[in-house]
Amino acid sequence: MKARLTALTAVTALSMSVLAPAAQAEQPASEQTTARAKASKLAWAYVSSKQPKKSFYKKKGAVPVGRSGKAVHRAYYKIDLSDAMSEDVVSSVRLRVPVKSPNACRRGGAPAVKVQETRTISARLTWKKQPKVVRTLGTVKPKCSGKALDLDLTKAARRVLDRSDGSLSIRLVATNEKKAKNFLKLSSSAKLTIRAYSTNDDNGGGTFGDPARNAPQAVGGPSFNGGGCAVGAGRPEIAVANAAFGGTVADADGGFVGLRVEWETVGAKGAQDSKMQFSDPGEARAITVGLPAGTFKKDGVYRWRLQGFDDVQAGPWTGWCEFEVDLPAAPKPDPEPVPVPPVPVPVPVAPPAE
Repeated sequence: MKARLTALTAVTALSMSVLAPAAQAEQPASEQTTARAKASKLAWAYVSSKQPKKSFYKKKGAVPVGRSGKAVHRAYYKIDLSDAMSEDVVSSVRLRVPVKSPNACRRGGAPAVKVQETRTISARLTWKKQPKVVRTLGTVKPKCSGKALDLDLTKAARRVLDRSDGSLSIRLVATNEKKAKNFLKLSSSAKLTIRAYSTNDDNGGGTFGDPARNAPQAVGGPSFNGGGCAVGAGRPEIAVANAAFGGTVADADGGFVGLRVEWETVGAKGAQDSKMQFSDPGEARAITVGLPAGTFKKDGVYRWRLQGFDDVQAGPWTGWCEFEVDLPAAPKPDPEPVPVPPVPVPVPVAPPAE
């Protein structure tokens, strides 16, 4: 039997953001790697102080977190890791939950949430019957790109598997449950990706599946503001401080794939931005990374390139392309009004007395 790469994926209901980068074990190459997928179970629930004895287990619709009026809400998620228990290496466990409101792209963005590992949740979960918190994993903020919370749960999942437990339970709470401004609504449609590797074949061999064979492909159709890649005299010119970069990304084993853009100019430090989406194995996803107003503060020639990546590794960079920024001059302030001297008013003279 050939060494294999296991991609465990599921689509259900949740939300999050990157807490810690997934540690990557050294993975020697094998002669050939195949991919297989299994359905991973994901359960969710929320509790409300307004209805302390009611269970909102797997309730469709919005998942509230934080204070709304006089009620406080907390969200819980349970990830079934039983399929990963039969594998030798768990390289990545990631969860993405769309944010319904507020808009993560508004000024100031959506409020951050605190992520905590808890004891196992059940369908009997209520405000009065909440599990004990094991540890706080971190505080995360929804990203404008994707308008979602993206959470890397790899380290927490490995700790659970090390003690031979088949599930990981977490909860999301507002960073300040006394303030209504920290309230947000999450979607009940979340995506979970688990990547696990087998180190043994049927003959007891010890080779890893080669993840390099499942790296994202080179970015197709790189574009800048709807146009293609250009350099030199053919490069486009923009008179605004924002831009949009696009391209197609495909990954052999699916899951989370992303597009990363890097740009730089003479005399300015280079910068990067990225956006991720969920894809099926081999599916080419068209992704656009938009940079907000104010990104480009200096006139001049910039160069840019794109790279596809997933939650484990990155693909090759495209070649460098160029564009030119020629921002309009700042408007001159209105001139100060010229003061008008006052017109003297004649003083009436009384007629002489007779």
